[in-house]
Amino acid sequence: EGLEPQPKSGRQERLENLEKERAALDKDIAANSAKLAELAGDLGVANFSPQLVNPYDQVLTKYKEELNGSRQKRLEAEALVDVLQARPSPQNAGAGMIQQALAADPELTRMRNVLNARRLELTATMRGLAPEHPARQKAEREIEENEADLKRVTDRTQERIRVQTLATATEDLQRARHVERGLELAITQQESRASRFSRTLQQGMDRTHEIERMRTRRNTIDDRIRYLTVEASAPGFLRLFAPAQKPEEPTRGKRTL
Repeated sequence: EGLEPQPKSGRQERLENLEKERAALDKDIAANSAKLAELAGDLGVANFSPQLVNPYDQVLTKYKEELNGSRQKRLEAEALVDVLQARPSPQNAGAGMIQQALAADPELTRMRNVLNARRLELTATMRGLAPEHPARQKAEREIEENEADLKRVTDRTQERIRVQTLATATEDLQRARHVERGLELAITQQESRASRFSRTLQQGMDRTHEIERMRTRRNTIDDRIRYLTVEASAPGFLRLFAPAQKPEEPTRGKRTL
């Protein structure tokens, strides 16, 4: 009775605070580790590293190269369609294609051979005849008629080839445009996947660094807890649990003056 309350040592309180902080860190580490595993599963990787290559970038580069080639084909097809629609002339790029097709046309080639042979016969018949000779005049008229027939057939065949070539070129143009649109869509999707991969990779690296930081802090707490636990039972330490009580009456010293 009449004694002052004795204060408790702060060691136990420090241990309790450290253990609470360690428990909170364990909870945060577990939560971040679970999220990190989820991110790794999304990317299909075992760990997160700045050296990790984005696989979508390689596919994206390939798609862009294919798109450049497809655009070139589309431009060429558009130019050919424009030329064929405007009817090829000797001055434009479509004339050579039409002439090659005409030279390879079997019906026109057969007719040209027949008329050339007939022209040689008529030319031989006219040899030595005067211009006013009826036989010569008849042969000349037949040659002119054959030339006109050949021109009509050639023009008709050329128009037929132009229409067929235009239809083929139009189909090629539609196909090139379809391929180009498909590649553009694929590039857009691939860019989205590549961007998502990069964002997820960055999140994974950030969480990896955060987990390492928390584990370092936890190790420090473990060391501090062990130190306080050992300190409580170690010899050679002086600890103040309570101040000395005030005596009820003076105590006479034993020394003699």
